[in-house]
Amino acid sequence: MLHLLSQYLAKLHATHDEDAVDRINYMYTNILLLSFSILLTGKHYIGKPLQCWVPAQFKGGWEVYIENHCFIENTYFVRMDEDLPNDGAERERRELAYYQWIPFILAMQAAFCYAPRLIWKVLNNRSGINLTAFIPTALVTKKDGDKKVLKSDEMDYSPLVNRLEEHVTLAAAKRVRFGVYVTILYIFVKFLWLVNVVVQFLILNIFLGPQYTFWGIGIVNDLLHNRDWSTSGHFPRVTMCDVTVREMGNLHNWTVQCVLMVNMFAEKIFLFLWFWFCFVAIVTSINFLYWLFVSLSSSQSRSFIRKYLDFNDRKNISDQQIDDFTNQMLRKDGITVLRLISDNCGDLAVAEIVVKLWDAYEDTPRSK
Repeated sequence: MLHLLSQYLAKLHATHDEDAVDRINYMYTNILLLSFSILLTGKHYIGKPLQCWVPAQFKGGWEVYIENHCFIENTYFVRMDEDLPNDGAERERRELAYYQWIPFILAMQAAFCYAPRLIWKVLNNRSGINLTAFIPTALVTKKDGDKKVLKSDEMDYSPLVNRLEEHVTLAAAKRVRFGVYVTILYIFVKFLWLVNVVVQFLILNIFLGPQYTFWGIGIVNDLLHNRDWSTSGHFPRVTMCDVTVREMGNLHNWTVQCVLMVNMFAEKIFLFLWFWFCFVAIVTSINFLYWLFVSLSSSQSRSFIRKYLDFNDRKNISDQQIDDFTNQMLRKDGITVLRLISDNCGDLAVAEIVVKLWDAYEDTPRSK
């Protein structure tokens, strides 16, 4: 498992057919989850996640057997000021059934985080548009901090413009799903990112703390009121384990005390992840509403195109002309592609592309 996770982590990279918020959801979140999963996998299966204090008569292999048994069969938490419950059902109710599965839980969360990205790649390919071909990331460098500019002011965008123009002007003849397909798909994927964040919170609550709806806030509140794991029972470091040993044909029941060292790491990791997903939920919600608004609003499309025409001193153009250009040539998907190019390559690249498309549109005969 460790090897597979490492291989998958090494292949994670941006393909630049998305915006920064998409990368937060599928790339940066995956890097975090898989890194934590690899860390805890090593602790679980290479180190010693659990150690037990066993009676003196259990030596050598018996101690190893008891520790392996307790790791596999679960331990249960009892506060130091409590008596051990006599009822077997009560002990079972207090069992910690998650710690063996933490690396797998994190890997599963990573898979959920990548699922919308996979849907985007598969369905976008059916549109006939290779967005990565429209986004010339190799031509982009960074200067002056985070401002993206081109490596050369003499860059020729004719091949890029020709590809984009071919899609938008010959879509009907080629029966390519170009018009609103990519835009609707992209907004749908944005919605899936929101669904994924909700699923992530549900996973955390189911596995870690069903008694708290807002698990991370509950943990922080416990810490602020000096209620650590020994009181609250969240990620306890010291637990109990019942072991049945057969000796000379007789069954003997033993209760041993164990230290779950892995929980010291798990508490910090899941607390960090809870607040990370809060951040992801906020930026993803804002981003979804933004894309929904700019995609549905004709005035936003008009303003977007006018900005780049003005940049090239094409200022004596009416709103109606821009609307005709947008509706007849670019359509919704053309605007979406240009917005993604802007997010990945900067305004200078889009300004060059828009003015070339405008000139091509002006040179195209149209019926009166």
